[in-house]
This record gives sequence, C-alpha cells and structure tokens, in this order.
Amino acid sequence: MEEPDSDADQTILELPQDHALNRLYDYCRRDSGYLPMPRLCLDEDGVLPVELVQREKKRLQKSLSIVCSARLKEAVGEQKKKRDKFHRKKEDEEEET
Repeated sequence: MEEPDSDADQTILELPQDHALNRLYDYCRRDSGYLPMPRLCLDEDGVLPVELVQREKKRLQKSLSIVCSARLKEAVGEQKKKRDKFHRKKEDEEEET
C-alpha cells in the first residue's frame, strides 16, 4: 500500500480488498444493483491532529474487522439457507412431475 501524499489522504481509512466490509459490500451490490463504494474518512475538514487521526484509524479498522467479520459470517449463513431452501423446493417440484 502506498503512503498517502497529503493530510487529507491520511484521514481516509483504506481497507484491503478482501476485508469483510468490502465483501459485505459485494453481497449487497449483487442484491441491490449499483451502490457507491464505502468511503471512511475520519476528519474530512482536517481539524484534528494527525496523530489522533492515525490512532483512531487503527481503532476503527480493528472494530470494523470484528463487526464486519461477524456480519459477513451471518450473511453467508443466510445465503446458504436461501440456496438450500431453493434446491429443496426445486427437488420437491421435480418429484411431483
């Protein structure tokens, strides 16, 4: 990952592509169509000290990882239930014919 060039860039929390938040975004986008990419900026106006922003970015990333991973696990489970229900319904329909 490249180092940000300005203070404004340092306020944006960049997450890896495989982060649970990005994976949740992909799930939602598949169901809803177009959605803007999540953008997490801690100090868009640039009024906070850089050290504080950096410290809070680390805390936010840790919290997002925990919460989004739990939600992703739940979403994947819901998706699996829907898929299983669909396949059972399809099998029942085939048995009736």
